[in-house]
Amino acid sequence: MSSTKQLKRRIKSVSNISQITKAMEMVSASKMRQAQLQALASRTYSRKLDDILSQLAEVIDTSYHQLLQAKPAQKEAILILSTDRGLTGSLNTNLFKTVSSFQQSKPLAVYTLGRLAREFTVKSGLDLKAHFGAVPDKLSYEEAVPIAALLIKEFTAATYSRVWIAYMDFVSTLSQTPRIAQLLPIQKTLETQPDRPMGLHKEYLFEPDPQTLLNWILPYSVELTIYQSLLEARASEHSARMVAMKNASENASELVDNLQLIYNRGRQANITGELLDIITASSTLS
Repeated sequence: MSSTKQLKRRIKSVSNISQITKAMEMVSASKMRQAQLQALASRTYSRKLDDILSQLAEVIDTSYHQLLQAKPAQKEAILILSTDRGLTGSLNTNLFKTVSSFQQSKPLAVYTLGRLAREFTVKSGLDLKAHFGAVPDKLSYEEAVPIAALLIKEFTAATYSRVWIAYMDFVSTLSQTPRIAQLLPIQKTLETQPDRPMGLHKEYLFEPDPQTLLNWILPYSVELTIYQSLLEARASEHSARMVAMKNASENASELVDNLQLIYNRGRQANITGELLDIITASSTLS
């Protein structure tokens, strides 16, 4: 009897968990859709700016601006973007494994955004320079501005020779890839176009002058890269959490069915045993 009661309590407990994960799945699905649309919409603009800088890279000397030049510092820095909460499957684990492999080849100063990134940095014994707090629920471009300003300040002061950014790149609802990209110095490479005539070089007229233009567009490019990375990371987070909660709900439902089957078999065995006791007692009295 105690075994039957324990099964009933466990079935009820698993059913309650299933209801919670189902609700979290629905919430994540709603947030996922919005985050995906925002990331995909901004991605087009971000890539277009990359194309512009790639074309300018052919005609602009790196001496025009210090954000285009590597510094003679011995140390490099990395900005890690993670989630604040778990329940995202292996999303953060894959990101941290990639960062761990990357940092083994060079000394890194670490800047973090997201609680789990900070915890990973502290537990790994890495050099945590600054933590930018929690990831806001509603991302805006203004979130990237102070982060970019600090990294640009440290880079131009020759504190670091290079600055990297690590985040989860959104591929699809079922696929998110850890990515580490160089943030500073800004390097844009013009892809070879098969229909482009050999020896053809474009000429650009800068108004008012290249220095003034680069003073605006290069810091803006850093800000936009960080903002786009935040959008990609947010879309990856909600996608991974939705899939994880969906799997959890399905596993809970399957477990409830198995427990219910065990419970029914145990209950049937108890009833059969009681009937046998009654029949045996009746036979003995007769």
